[in-house]
This record gives sequence, C-alpha cells and structure tokens, in this order.
Amino acid sequence: MNLSIRIFFLLLLLNTNSMLAQEEAENPEESSYEYSPGNPESVFFELETIYPLALGNNVYSEAYTYDLGYGIDFNLFLKKQFTLGARISSFRGYVQDVEKTGNYSKTGFMLFGIHAGYYQVVNKEWSLHHKIGVGALNYVNHAPEDTFNDTGTQLSVSADVAYRFSSDFALFAKLSFQYHLMNIQTTDALDSYFNKAPFLQFGIGLRWHLQNPGG
Repeated sequence: MNLSIRIFFLLLLLNTNSMLAQEEAENPEESSYEYSPGNPESVFFELETIYPLALGNNVYSEAYTYDLGYGIDFNLFLKKQFTLGARISSFRGYVQDVEKTGNYSKTGFMLFGIHAGYYQVVNKEWSLHHKIGVGALNYVNHAPEDTFNDTGTQLSVSADVAYRFSSDFALFAKLSFQYHLMNIQTTDALDSYFNKAPFLQFGIGLRWHLQNPGG
C-alpha cells in the first residue's frame, strides 16, 4: 500500500474520531443503547451495499469495471466494547480487456470471512466500529463455454460510523481496505499482477440491534 493511501486512512480515522469526540463533549448524555452487564445488547446484524475500487498495478485495476455488491455481517459482543463476527459479501466485475485477463467476460467475487472489532459508543445516536478480518475468497470466472474458480485469502481493516435513529436500527457508512492474496497459477513474472490485489471498498447500510437495554 503506497504512502498516499496510508495517509488517507490515517487522516480519515483521526478526523472521524475528532469530530465524534467533540460531539460527545458537547452532549455528555450517556447512551441508553450501549451494552451493559446484566442487561446486555448481545448481537447486531448489518446489511450493506458496497462499491469496490481496485488499486495498484494489477489485472483487477487495469482490466475490470465493477457493479455494486452486497455484504451481510453478524456481530457478537464478547464484552462491552469488543466484538467477534462473520461476514459474507459479493460483487461482480466485468472484463474490459481480455488480452490481460484471458478469454472470460466477467468474474463474481465472493468472500466468507471472520472479524474482530472494537465498538465505541459516542452518545445515544452515534457509534464507531473498527474491525480487522480474514476470509476465504472465491472468484467465479465466466468464459463463453465454461465456468471456473480461483481461490485465495483476504485480509482487511475497516472503520464505520453509525447513526442510531431508534432502539433497534441504525444507518452506517463504512470504509475498508482489503488485500486479496490469490492462488492463481501463473509465471513468476506475472505472480503479483494476478495474485496480489488491494481493494478500497465503500459501503452504506442498515444495522439491526437485538436485546437493547431499555428498548
């Protein structure tokens, strides 16, 4: 990941935390939605629309365009601020340059992953959730007379900010950086071009909280 991307993520996280910390100072009201011992909010689910952006010098940034995709997350509170969860996501890419990809027209990108997170309640309405994750990737490539799969591993970090408009539901926006490590058989000279792919992914969605204190 080059220096400009690192700086972008650092500034985004610092700016988000700064703005929400300022709001917390101005509105010191304690959240009635927060996890609390004896009356815990135990789980929440997320459904989101995602937009992937391939980065770097590789086949996925140079030979594809992408549709919107979807993501489904399950999150379990282990303690007041720590979460463990699972994720399924999918999006589709369309080949624009078959000379770089080979003779297929589109690829479905599927992820089955797990993640650990730090959940921070700012006030009754606003919260932050930072996660790191790992998952199994399955690329489904569609050729004119055949379909074949490539597999790999995804490493990810993400941050989201959520606005809770009721005891049960919140809207959120998410930014994640993902690194795809594929197992595609190719020459040594082209290994990085096909097997190492960074993605920046933007998401917006709806979160559903269960077992809300006072809810």
